[in-house]
Amino acid sequence: MAYDVARERVVRFDAQGIWEWDGARWSSRNDAVGPSPRTFSAAAYDLARCSMVMFSGLDPSSTAVDTWEWDGASWAWRNVSPQPPARWDHAMAYDTARRRTVVFGGCTATAGLLADTWEWDGTTWRSLIAAGPIARHAHALAYDLARQRTVLFGGEDSSRVLLGDTWEWDGASWTQRLTATNPSARHGSEMAYDALRQRIVMYGGGGNGVAATDTWELDGTDWILRTPAPIPAHVWSTRSPSISPAAASCCSAAPRCSTPGNGTAPIGRESISSRTRHRGPTSDGVRSPAAVRGVVRRRAGRRPLGGDLGVERCRLDAADATGRCTGARRPRDGVRWQSRRSPALRRRG
Repeated sequence: MAYDVARERVVRFDAQGIWEWDGARWSSRNDAVGPSPRTFSAAAYDLARCSMVMFSGLDPSSTAVDTWEWDGASWAWRNVSPQPPARWDHAMAYDTARRRTVVFGGCTATAGLLADTWEWDGTTWRSLIAAGPIARHAHALAYDLARQRTVLFGGEDSSRVLLGDTWEWDGASWTQRLTATNPSARHGSEMAYDALRQRIVMYGGGGNGVAATDTWELDGTDWILRTPAPIPAHVWSTRSPSISPAAASCCSAAPRCSTPGNGTAPIGRESISSRTRHRGPTSDGVRSPAAVRGVVRRRAGRRPLGGDLGVERCRLDAADATGRCTGARRPRDGVRWQSRRSPALRRRG
C-alpha cells in the first residue's frame, strides 16, 4: 500500500486487484493489463515520477519477479534486467532526496531469507553491496525526510526469532541505531513518516502468539512509546505451511495479526497457496483531503502482518526533498487514533 501524493489517494494492490481510498470510500481501479493477483508484495510511491512502484510478491502459482508502476490510470510493466530476485514479505520505501525506491530482504522459494539491498531509479535496478541487517522478512521500512535516511525495524529471521533492531540506510551504507529505549521485538509492524512532526510512527505487529497494539515514534534519536486511546483492534489468524521446505523455513505457520473484516471493500478474505490472510480495509483516521490540504493521518486498508499504520501524507512539491508541507493545518497530531469506516461497497463477482 502506498500514498499517491499527486492524486491524493491511498493505493492498495493484492489478489483482488488495485483499489484506491480517497478519504471517503474505496473504489476498484482494475486495469485490463496489469500485474497478476498476488499477496505479500511491496510498494512505494515515487514522488519524482508520480507513480506507485510495486515489486514481486506471491501469486497463486509462484513467486512473481516483476516490476510494475501505477500512474493512477494504467499499469506499466518495467521489463528490465538485472532486477532483484523474486521474493515476498519484503519491504520498500522511497528515498525522496536521492529519488530512489529502496528494497530490502524478504522470502524466496529457493534460498530462504534475503539480506540484500536494491534501489530502483525509474529505469534501472541496482544492487548495493553493503554490510547491514541480517536476513529477515516481515520487517518495516519507512523514509525519514528530515534526516534523509531509510529506517528499518524488526522482522523475523530464518530461525523464526523475532527481531527488534533499528537500522538506517543513507544510500551508501547501513548503520545500526542503538537507542536508549526500544520497542519489543516483532514482525509485521507498520511504519510511516509524519512529515509535520518529523517522526517515524510505528504501530502494531506481534509474534509468539501475541499481538502488539502499541504505538511508537522515532524522533531521530530515540524511540518514544505513545499511549493513545482508543487504539486500532486486532485479531489473530494462522497460516498453513504447505509450501516448499525452503519457503517454509522463513514463512511457516506463525500466527499473524489481522484486523477483523467489516464487510467493506476490498472483499474481506483471500487465499493464496493455502495461506489465508484476512483483508478488507478498516480505515481510520482522518479528515478528508478537502478538509486538510496538508499533512493528515490516514489509516487505510488492511495488512494481516500486524496492524494498519495510518499513512502520513503531505502535499509535497516533487522537487522538494526536504519534506516541507505547504499550507498545512495541524490535524490530530500524534495524540490519538480515530476510527473511520467507509460506506460498504458491493462485493465483486
